[in-house]
Amino acid sequence: MRESIKKVTHLIKIAKVGRGKFFSLVVLAIISSFLSILPTSYLGKISDQILAHLKSNSDDLNIVLKLFITYSIIIILSTIVRNIFCYLSSKYFNKIIYNIRNITYEKLLNISYRYINKSDKGNIINTIYNNTARLEAVFSTALFTLISDFLDLLWISFFISKISIVVLVFLIVGLPILIYMGYNSGEYQKELYINKIDKEKSMINHITQTFINLDAIRTFFGQKKETNDYDKYNHNYYFLSHKADKGLSIFYIIEKTIRTIAISISLGYIAMGILRNNFSFGSLLVVSMYTTRFYSPVTNIIRYYQMLQKGLASVEDIDGFLKEDDVIRNNNFRFENIENSICVDNITIKGNDKTLLKDFGCKIRDKSINIIYGQSGCGKTTLIKSLIGIYELEQGKIIVNKRYENTNKIYSYASQDIFLFRGSILENIIYPKTVEIETKERLNKGRELLGKLGFSDNKIYQQVGDGGKALSGGEKKRLSLVRAIISDTPIVILDEIVSNLDKENKEKAENIIIKESKKRCIILITHDEIYRFEEKADCNIIDMERSKESIS
Repeated sequence: MRESIKKVTHLIKIAKVGRGKFFSLVVLAIISSFLSILPTSYLGKISDQILAHLKSNSDDLNIVLKLFITYSIIIILSTIVRNIFCYLSSKYFNKIIYNIRNITYEKLLNISYRYINKSDKGNIINTIYNNTARLEAVFSTALFTLISDFLDLLWISFFISKISIVVLVFLIVGLPILIYMGYNSGEYQKELYINKIDKEKSMINHITQTFINLDAIRTFFGQKKETNDYDKYNHNYYFLSHKADKGLSIFYIIEKTIRTIAISISLGYIAMGILRNNFSFGSLLVVSMYTTRFYSPVTNIIRYYQMLQKGLASVEDIDGFLKEDDVIRNNNFRFENIENSICVDNITIKGNDKTLLKDFGCKIRDKSINIIYGQSGCGKTTLIKSLIGIYELEQGKIIVNKRYENTNKIYSYASQDIFLFRGSILENIIYPKTVEIETKERLNKGRELLGKLGFSDNKIYQQVGDGGKALSGGEKKRLSLVRAIISDTPIVILDEIVSNLDKENKEKAENIIIKESKKRCIILITHDEIYRFEEKADCNIIDMERSKESIS
């Protein structure tokens, strides 16, 4: 529990919502709680005054009237202060959730590739979206109500002690049992919630894989198998939910029994005291209301503690995610004075406990088309991912020309998995800038290249749709090529960018690449386009099957 509190405190700290606001809420909570409990004592005084009035046959009702007015004012004031407190608390804690959501998303954008490569997509989605949503169980209603209930309990104890210390002792006797049971029940709920989160991750992964492979599943009539596999995860999740509900039900039965016994003994004691003239009749009314309210905060605190476990399980997941290392820019690079743009020296790369590339070396020249070719699976994409930092080196080194050391961005990259966001074609090629802030020079160059590749002036303002679904495969590749070319980087990496284009657009794309190779370093990954470039440009051929140069 102590570790969980530390992690909650840590999240509040990184959310940067201000300690001053928190302490102001605590003060407001104390006032709110006092005003909430105080009116009950006035009801006791009113009852005693009415009985006294009846016995004396007096016509003077001023004292009773004043007590009623005071009671009403306190009730109204209590309602105003309590609702202000609830509103400000909700705003404060929702701001924490808002900030943590943004922080976890920003962490995703900067987290190390080592973490990305070893993690399932579903797990990451679950951490950023579902687990931050579950923080509402910690930072929303539960936490500020927990604070209010705790303060209510203290004030109720204070007012009961003014009537009878013995009654307070009767009520307190049951607390250790309730707290012990509540704590153990909460820990049990937390364990179940952690298991439920794991099942959720499995279901999200299964749904993601189903969506990606939907065509294949339908082609091979795999619907029944996939449904059965998903049902296993879903059934396990349902079973855990059932166990959690059963545990809570048993706890509430025991809790209600203990509470009823303690309240009955307390009221019996006051009733006997009234008969012996030790207490006024108003004391019975006050104690009956206070004893009921005494256990309400205790019950609520224990219930909220159970609820908090769901959030605390998510807190641990988020805390672990945020503690992962950030990506280190150009981590694989060493900058030295060399003749070429890049020297890859005897590198070995591993991923998921497999060797993806072993003892590989090559030289990448400036102002040339460096063609990396080889059969599928020979390591072309792995090499590129090591250059851009997605894969870390197990051994060897990548030496980059020292003149690039102070360059803000060394490379641009057009991958096979083309990233497109919801916007126009023009907006996609200047990503992440917008039309309003992009330079005229870059916009004009983008429009010119798009025009050469068959995009009309009207077409470039067309929306690409989610993931580019409004574009054909060839249009996506041409768009990706233009985006890489107009980036002001000394190295341009193009992964299978001209494959599967029609003859006309392939020639246009090749001419653009050849022209750019006279100004800067072009790295082109392909498996069958070598001869087309060799005839027209200065090319450096890197055969993945044979190239194992060690740079001395």
